[in-house]
Amino acid sequence: MLAALLLAVLRIVLQSDAFLCPENCKCVPSNAIHCSGAIITDLASLGLPTSLTDIQITHTRTTALTDDVFSKMTVLQRLSLSSNQLAVISPAAFKDLIKLKSLRLLDNKVVQLPPGVFDQMTNLQQLILEKNQLRHVEGSLFDKLVNLQELFLNKNNLTELSEGLLRCLVKLKLLNLSRNSLSVLPRNIFSKLTKLEKLFLYMNRLTSIDADVFGNLGELVELHLYGNNIQSIAPGAFHHLLKLKSLMLSRNKLQSLPHGLFLHLNNLATLTLHRNPLGSLPEILFGEMRQLQSLWLYETQLPTLPDYVFSNLTNLELLVLSLNPELTVLPGNVFSGLEDLVSLSLHTNNISRLPGSLFRSLRSVQEISLHGNPIAVLPGNLFHHLGKLQKIYLNSTRLQSLPGDFFMSLPQLQEVWLDSNPWKCDCHISGLAGWLQKNVDLVKRGSPDALQGEVIDLLGEDHPICKTRGQHPAPGSSSEPESLDGPATQPATPSAPAQPAPASSAGPGGSGASCPGTPSSCCRVGRRLHEDLRKDH
Repeated sequence: MLAALLLAVLRIVLQSDAFLCPENCKCVPSNAIHCSGAIITDLASLGLPTSLTDIQITHTRTTALTDDVFSKMTVLQRLSLSSNQLAVISPAAFKDLIKLKSLRLLDNKVVQLPPGVFDQMTNLQQLILEKNQLRHVEGSLFDKLVNLQELFLNKNNLTELSEGLLRCLVKLKLLNLSRNSLSVLPRNIFSKLTKLEKLFLYMNRLTSIDADVFGNLGELVELHLYGNNIQSIAPGAFHHLLKLKSLMLSRNKLQSLPHGLFLHLNNLATLTLHRNPLGSLPEILFGEMRQLQSLWLYETQLPTLPDYVFSNLTNLELLVLSLNPELTVLPGNVFSGLEDLVSLSLHTNNISRLPGSLFRSLRSVQEISLHGNPIAVLPGNLFHHLGKLQKIYLNSTRLQSLPGDFFMSLPQLQEVWLDSNPWKCDCHISGLAGWLQKNVDLVKRGSPDALQGEVIDLLGEDHPICKTRGQHPAPGSSSEPESLDGPATQPATPSAPAQPAPASSAGPGGSGASCPGTPSSCCRVGRRLHEDLRKDH
């Protein structure tokens, strides 16, 4: 009986020794341990059991990793040494970790890795060296990591890569080289990465993309190149990326793009080109991209766009062409083919005129923003056949008048923004005033006196200004014959003009209350209405 009791006690003691949790550590089932705290300065002093399969050591003040810390840990599979003060790693620090699958060394102060330090970890699948101070990586450092699938070298100080650095990583699927200081990519740096799916090169100093650098990346799905200094891309640079779904080229220094650059990217779903000083686009640029749903082309130097340039993007839903200070001209067929487009952003450009046929292909469009352009005239048929259009932004332009039937062909219209325009207080605007009074819930305003010619709210067909106006039709109304671009709202010169009355100011609002062909008393009525309405607001 006594012998059995002693045996049981011995077993308990042996088990407690095997799983004795060191001070400042937390031990959990399945042979895992997590140690943390600034009080830890020497990892060897922890006396970690060799039977562990999962180790996390974080936020310590350890500066060096010696040979004995992980000695004989032949079953260890996951090792995380993140957010410590590690600066020096011994060449034999990982020599016994033959079954290790994941090694995380992110957020330390490692400047250099000794040659051969990873040679015993042939089963490693994930290596994270993110956010260290690496300046150079020895060319054979990863030669033994034949099963590696993910490599993170981002947020270091790398200025160049050895041409053979990645030559043995034939199973690599993810490579992150972002946020370094790389200016050149060796021609064959990615040539062996035939299974690579995600490549992150953003926020470096790359100046050009050569024709063959991505030539063997037939499985690539994501390519991130934004935030570099790329000035040129060789023709055909992306032609072999047949499975690519996401391409980020924004925030570079591209002034032009080669003919047919995206012609073979049929699976592309996301493409960004914004914040490049593009001065032109080739007539043939995009191939058939049924997956592409959004395209961002804002903050460029484009003065115009080629006709039919987007015609292959038949499933595009969002097109952003805003904040382009040089964009002055849009040809009539530039949006041809965009039958599924839902939102079109053209605000804050330098467009003064639009062709009447500009939007005729946009049968699904629900929102169009044109605000912040110096548009003084709009074709009367500009929004014809846009039966799904819900929101129109025409604020902060130079519009002085619109015909009364301008919005009448839009059965689903929900919002119209017309504020901050220099509306002209005369009878050309009476038709619009009548429409506004009947559709007051649709008109949105940015401020109480947002419609600067406030008489729009009160000026109707029976107002003395309009009653003395005579029989001249309001220019731009649907009764005028349409030109090829549709009727314009610019006042036409009547065949027998009446003697104009002296021009007068509109008063506090600064809006011209010009009343050609009417007695001066009518202008005074207009000014009084203007002033009364401001007081009411």
